[in-house]
Amino acid sequence: MNDKWQNLSTNSRIQMVRDIDAALLKTTYALNDEELENAKKVFSKLAQVRARGKLRRVSAAPDKRSLREASRDFTLTLVFAELIDNSIDRFIRNAPSNTDTLNITIGFDRITNSCIYEDDAGGFEPEQVPNFFQPGGTNNQVSTFSIGSYAWGAKKARSALAESVDLLSRPQNGGKACLASIDEGWDDRDEDWFINVGEEGKHFDLPTAAKLLSGHTRLVFKNVKESHAINDSAFGDLRRDLGELYALLIARHGRCPYPFNINIQVQQQVVTADFQYKWTQYHDESIDLRPRSYRCVEEVLLPFGVDDTDKKQKVEVILEIGVKQDTQCATGSIEHSNFFDPADDWGIDVYGLGMRLIERNVRAPLGLTQDLVQNQQAAKLVKGRLIIIGSSYAIPWDTHKMRIALGHPTLGMINETLGQFIQEYVRCARKTARGGLQNAVRHFRDNPWDGKWTSTDRGGNKIPLSYDLTKAGIPQEIAALMLPRTRPSRANGSARQKRICFPVTERELQAISRWLKCDPKEVGESLKRRVLSYTRGLAPQRSRSGRANLRSFERLRQRINNPEILAFLQAGGLNTVTDVKKAGTVKLKVLGLTDSQITTVGEALRD
Repeated sequence: MNDKWQNLSTNSRIQMVRDIDAALLKTTYALNDEELENAKKVFSKLAQVRARGKLRRVSAAPDKRSLREASRDFTLTLVFAELIDNSIDRFIRNAPSNTDTLNITIGFDRITNSCIYEDDAGGFEPEQVPNFFQPGGTNNQVSTFSIGSYAWGAKKARSALAESVDLLSRPQNGGKACLASIDEGWDDRDEDWFINVGEEGKHFDLPTAAKLLSGHTRLVFKNVKESHAINDSAFGDLRRDLGELYALLIARHGRCPYPFNINIQVQQQVVTADFQYKWTQYHDESIDLRPRSYRCVEEVLLPFGVDDTDKKQKVEVILEIGVKQDTQCATGSIEHSNFFDPADDWGIDVYGLGMRLIERNVRAPLGLTQDLVQNQQAAKLVKGRLIIIGSSYAIPWDTHKMRIALGHPTLGMINETLGQFIQEYVRCARKTARGGLQNAVRHFRDNPWDGKWTSTDRGGNKIPLSYDLTKAGIPQEIAALMLPRTRPSRANGSARQKRICFPVTERELQAISRWLKCDPKEVGESLKRRVLSYTRGLAPQRSRSGRANLRSFERLRQRINNPEILAFLQAGGLNTVTDVKKAGTVKLKVLGLTDSQITTVGEALRD
């Protein structure tokens, strides 16, 4: 079949198969006999409406059952998360700067059994007010960066919280306030979708005590349902949970694409947040477990899009991952949570649109499968944060935005692009813990991460720990440092082999950089050591354990007491006197040695 056939609608294909000559159909649309027969077989199962037949039109308007049953799966946290999402979407439309603040207040009153939610996100225009009650009603476009794209969340949240509500809003331009309200029985009247609306000064007045500023929206929820506890414990849980959901936005994470501040208060107490993980930056000559950040921008094909603009979209993904200092909770400020067990806090936290927590401690969907994490205790050392920035279509979340959508194309792209880095950290954590988890943790606690995506080697050189995978042509020496590293100990449990390490002068550094074809500034101390010990495991002369015979290399080192020349020889796999003699002048020139250096080697190895 060709593109012409692929671009036809189903109804057009049915008509073509039924009405057009088979030979012409196969020629026009490049269908073979098998494809045409399969199409006929499928379409033969469809009903054929008579030419003069007329199907009856029956209303498919929904009843309010979905609203009535919303309280089943809506916690107090989810109710206000939906309302806050809507406030953020309205606020973003005004292109806020890093000095602007979105203020949201949530207050309960036990005496009147009511709740008041108010924000200064910009207000509603009168014609937009019905959207708060109408299923599917929204000003947000799914192809834009908006959280509330499904247009059901706030409706179900309202029904889950209270039986009736008044919505008051004054537009940003300072016009007249508008009112929309529903009574207590509205949810039970299936056929009644009408709401009461009015205009300030014409249908209602606001007393001085109820003054509503420009850009403000106030929701007064009356008769809060009994399923929601109204007490200090519930308020504390709500503050903590909202702090987790919007941690990147509240605490101003550097990767959050929105520059504004947000101030959320519950019962006059501010919601606080902390996104810093208790990672270790432990590393020595054989282990490098420093946290790293990986970024990529990829195009994703979304089959549920309406047109080409919706179907092909670019998505930015950032993975921040490291090894924890211990197996306890990764974030210091959160000791208890409704979202997860602090003692089981490992895996990947996923954030949509760069700020909204979708799901915490995701494992199997991101490559942390059972066969990879057989040693559960060691796997519990790995903790990461996945930040996804794109349109609402491109974010792999469910309708509540609280779970990963497993079949979403973006999730497949993430696994393909970043899965290797997640898996490598798990492997390194397992290798590190083989000598005893408690012993490893003791070292990790003494080396807390400083929050910077750079490190400094022993020579004072800065090493980047943040990598942009989108950029083509990553230098070889940078690629070598992009993964965590462990060098396993010997099988017999003896101490690790002593690394071959030479002091490297400026001239020697130039030689190494020429061999690597990179700028000398990009060669850190760690890389210098790696170049000098590059072929330890590849040397032809080995011990019985399979390791390189370092004693033979020491004999070569005694003969050629020149670190620059030794660096070239090791890089070429020449670790013994015999290797160098067999290589000959031609091989030495290929390795980059000059004529004078080759002469030096010859004199040094002359019997």
